[in-house]
Amino acid sequence: MITSQGKINKEKIDVIVNHIRTGNYISTACRAVGIHDNTYTNWINKAESLLDKPASLLTEEEKLYCAFYEQVKTAESEAESKAVQCVRDAMPKNWLAAMTWLERKFPDKWARREALDINVTHAMKFQKTLVEALQRPLLTEAESE
Repeated sequence: MITSQGKINKEKIDVIVNHIRTGNYISTACRAVGIHDNTYTNWINKAESLLDKPASLLTEEEKLYCAFYEQVKTAESEAESKAVQCVRDAMPKNWLAAMTWLERKFPDKWARREALDINVTHAMKFQKTLVEALQRPLLTEAESE
């Protein structure tokens, strides 16, 4: 049975946008209004498909999708800006906040190299194991001939 849970409306938009603005995951915002994450994705996709359509040609429901999209994007930007400001405010008293910001903002210069080396080592071990596994049947076949 189809219910109205997946139907877009102003109340759901407001709740979702407020959750995103405070930094919650999209899945948390969706659960707060009783919709599945896929419904959220469908709403965003629907809005994106309407972005180039003149506002005067939009139906009331299409206007809701567009408003939802714009409000979500604004809320995401506000949450990000607020989080960045918190990190920046902590920098003078906490060198770790500054280092974390540098590592993420300028990874080519500031990323921890040992983490990169570990990843390469694991990749090389995996590659060696894979090559050995692929060669085993070939060696067995050659030995039996």
